[in-house]
Amino acid sequence: MFKVKHQIKLLQKNYPHYPWFDTKQVGRLQIETSNYCNAACPQCPRADPNISKKVLNNKVHTLENYKEWLGNYEWPNLEFIHFCGSVDEPTTNPELIEICKWFMRLGPKVLVIEISTNGGTRDEKFWSELGKISATSDKLKVTWGLDGLEDTNHLYRRNVNWKTVQRNFRAYIGAGGHADWQFIIFDHNKHQLNDIKQRVKDEGFEYLRLIQSDRPEVDGIKPVESVEIPNWYLQRNENKKKMVDRKQTFAKVICPAKTRSKSNEFHNYYGNIFINIDGYVVPCCWMGDPNTLDDLWEEHKTIDKKLHNLHHTPLQSIINGYWKHIDNKMQTYPLCVTKCKKLNNSINL
Repeated sequence: MFKVKHQIKLLQKNYPHYPWFDTKQVGRLQIETSNYCNAACPQCPRADPNISKKVLNNKVHTLENYKEWLGNYEWPNLEFIHFCGSVDEPTTNPELIEICKWFMRLGPKVLVIEISTNGGTRDEKFWSELGKISATSDKLKVTWGLDGLEDTNHLYRRNVNWKTVQRNFRAYIGAGGHADWQFIIFDHNKHQLNDIKQRVKDEGFEYLRLIQSDRPEVDGIKPVESVEIPNWYLQRNENKKKMVDRKQTFAKVICPAKTRSKSNEFHNYYGNIFINIDGYVVPCCWMGDPNTLDDLWEEHKTIDKKLHNLHHTPLQSIINGYWKHIDNKMQTYPLCVTKCKKLNNSINL
C-alpha cells in the first residue's frame, strides 16, 4: 500500500493538472463479467495458448465487487453499459440478472444495458426472465452473435448448438426482450446475407449489425477480402460506419474512448472505460486483452500495475492520471495503430 501511495504522489507531482478526469465524465462502461465461455471460436483470444493456460475459467465478478468499485461515485452522464469482454461469455456469470438490475440504477441517464452473447448458455427460464426485464425497463437489450444459420453458425461459433441458441432467443424475444442480431461476415457465410435479412424479420430481432472479419485465417476460418453489402442494408444504415477499404491510406490514431473529445488526453469529455475480469481498468476492451496488458506492463516497467487494478486502487485514483503514459504513446502502440487508425478522408487533421 505504501508503494501505491508513493506512486500517486509522484504522478501528482509530474502531472500538475491532476486530476483531469472523473466518473462524472464517463458516458460508457464496458465490463468483462467472467472468464468463462462455452464456445471455442478459433480466432478468439481464448484460443491463444498464452492466454488459455493462464487466465481462463476461474473467475467471475460479483455484484458486491461492482457495488464496492463503482457504487460510491457519481455517474450523471453515464448512458451506455456493455457487458462484453475479451475472453468472456457474460451469461456465464451466475449473478448477471441481479447485476443488470443494479446497473440500471447506477446513473440517472442510463439508457441502454447491452449484453453480447453467443446465445448458447443457460435455459429458457433464464432467458424468459431477462426478456421480461427488457420489456419492462426498456433499457436492457441483448446482442446475439449469430454468424450464420443452422448450417454455418457452428463453423466459427464452435461448441455452440444452434437448437439451443434458437430456443433461447425465442424465449427471450417471446417474453418481450429487445434483441439485435450481430453477424460477422466470413468467407464461409457471406452468401447468406439475404437469408439472414428474412430470418431477422421472422424471429423478431429489431436490428441487424454486419461486421466484416479482418482477423487472419485460423484453422480454416478465412476473412473476407471483399464482399458486396446488399443495398437494403446500406440504405437502412446510411449513417453507420461503412466497411473499411483496406487499400486506402490511414492517418493518425483516433481513440474511440475519447468520444466527443478534441483533447489529447483520454476521456476529456464523455469517455469510455473498460474493466476486465482481473479488475484492471483501461480505456477500451482491446487494451484489456490479457496479452495486450502484458505488453503494456512491459512497456512501462516503472508503473506498478496495481495502480490500474480495482482490487488494489480506487477507481477515481486510477482514472485521475495513470493513463497519461498510455496517451503519450498512443500513436505508436501496435494495438492502437491496428484497431483505431482512421482513414485520411474521414477525419479533420
